[in-house]
Amino acid sequence: MKHRLWILLAACLALLLAACTAPAPQVANPQDAGLPTPESGKGAIAGQLLSASERWPGEEIIVYAASYAPVDGGGGMYTLEPYLAPQAVAAADGSFYINNIPPGDYVLITGPEPARGRLIVGDNDQTRVFTVTTEILQAGELTIAR
Repeated sequence: MKHRLWILLAACLALLLAACTAPAPQVANPQDAGLPTPESGKGAIAGQLLSASERWPGEEIIVYAASYAPVDGGGGMYTLEPYLAPQAVAAADGSFYINNIPPGDYVLITGPEPARGRLIVGDNDQTRVFTVTTEILQAGELTIAR
């Protein structure tokens, strides 16, 4: 039990110290991308998971947007409340669209359930942070952490 607690603590610390990448470019007009328009004062994230169906074959894949808070000195922390977090089920090809997200910073966590979820990472396997505004953020192709 102690060993698992140390592993969990080390994982949380590593996430806290993880560097962030720049947010993906915004789409000026949601209709240009053929996506539903977010409610007034909210935004959305659209993207495509790479290798999700290979990691979890035959399972429904959920993408959660977890609130992220940067900390002084770099890195940050996130909180995932699975029943409250904005989320979407990914299509068979890995594409997803999470609509009506309040503006702010988020990390994406994906998997068949939160306990088996993995973070979306950028270059050098660093946690990728997405800044949501009142537009649709086109995140492009996304890599799932190992």
